[in-house]
Amino acid sequence: MKPRPGVFMVITGFMALFPLLTPRSVQLNDYADFFAKTSSVYTGIIGVTIGFYCGRPTEPPPGRPGGPGGPAVPRRAAGES
Repeated sequence: MKPRPGVFMVITGFMALFPLLTPRSVQLNDYADFFAKTSSVYTGIIGVTIGFYCGRPTEPPPGRPGGPGGPAVPRRAAGES
């Protein structure tokens, strides 16, 4: 399966090429400011989304003692009752 470009790359590429593809005259300085603001907001939204769904927890999940995520239970030595 060949990798496909992501939605982020397609939207960013379209935004970058928009002044060249449109028949209207676009003021490049104004469009560069618009592109910088829009792309930074879009990147922030993507970052928050990835951080929310793919982030790692900083604290262990709650669990029962001795179970995964819980405190360790001391073990008795051999021969102890």
